[in-house]
Amino acid sequence: MHFSAMSSATFAWLACVMVALGAPRVYAKTAAPADGAWAEIQSLGLLSQSQPENFRTMTRRQRSEWLEQAALQLKEKGLAFYEAFPADPRRWLLVRRMMDASPRFIKSYGPDYEQKPDSVVDEAAAAAWQKQLAGLTAAMVAAPDLPADMREEVELRILDRDVIADVKRAYAGEEIDWAPLTERILRFGEKYPANDILYSLPAYLMAAFERNHSTVEIAAQWRAFAGSANGKLADGAQAKAESFLRPLDLAFTAVDGRPVDLKALRGKVVLVDFWATWCGPCVAELPNVKKVYAAYHDQGFEVIGIALENAQLKPGDTPDQSAAKLAKAKKVLTDFIAKEELPWPNFFDGLHFKTDLVDRYGITMIPTAFLLDQEGQVVTTNARAEKLESEVKRLLKL
Repeated sequence: MHFSAMSSATFAWLACVMVALGAPRVYAKTAAPADGAWAEIQSLGLLSQSQPENFRTMTRRQRSEWLEQAALQLKEKGLAFYEAFPADPRRWLLVRRMMDASPRFIKSYGPDYEQKPDSVVDEAAAAAWQKQLAGLTAAMVAAPDLPADMREEVELRILDRDVIADVKRAYAGEEIDWAPLTERILRFGEKYPANDILYSLPAYLMAAFERNHSTVEIAAQWRAFAGSANGKLADGAQAKAESFLRPLDLAFTAVDGRPVDLKALRGKVVLVDFWATWCGPCVAELPNVKKVYAAYHDQGFEVIGIALENAQLKPGDTPDQSAAKLAKAKKVLTDFIAKEELPWPNFFDGLHFKTDLVDRYGITMIPTAFLLDQEGQVVTTNARAEKLESEVKRLLKL
């Protein structure tokens, strides 16, 4: 992911990746009043908050109003259940859901809301609710009756929240002490060595860390994460550390038949862009990449795309089925390249995140953009937005 500007879409994308409540757990029946209150909550759809059939055809304001009312109703009913039945284990399902669906406390909408965020928020009410929710969250983590899987999920969510908060502060220009947050990530990995989502967190942190640290310091920080007891994090971090320690080595035949070899591009500044046609932030960044390519290609700037297209191959597919799926995914990519007039070569194998390039370079999310200097050394894995052009100009000495 594209961290030169920490957009709301980025955080939305991270919230979706980090947690998913799933189907409500089944608990033993408790007192009849609690069961009646729980039946009402379920009948209102407050745990799933299923959207109405016409949700996609609503105006932006209508969608916002619906979500706000649903969140306020969840808050009202959830707090009432929590306070009325303090020993009922189902209360944690409600607190967990409230963490994901907080009201915004919108007081009014402006005339331009359909085109951009244009609303007035009751900041005092929002702050008070966040403080109350933090207390509920702390109580949940401390509760002996919290199911183990939910405890892991909530602890990760809290860690995620704190990583994002520090990254925001770093992008705002504040000085950050990265050591405590690094230690917390490592402790979580020690407690939950099999967690398969933790590996994404350091990528957010490192995107900000890279902004004002040398490649040697960046590699050292990645090596710290490589010491994690969490195998997925350790492997990915080690790959990232190694990418900063030696020239990147990559060779393949592009989807259009062109041979690609980074060794042949020594002496040029090269962007290696991990992306996909299905990735919204990747596609949104393409106009910027095209602009920089057009401006500096003749002066020694090259782009190589690594398209992580998903042919949706399955172990039980016959050879003919696999071939048909690969052909379909390849056509999606080549049609997109033609439509967008992308002049640079692109890798394709249809294996999505199962391609060996993902493990080789420690790719945890896309877009990820490796910018290489003239010796093939990685300068940054965060070459997006304005940073791409400024770094290209610096490396080309323009």
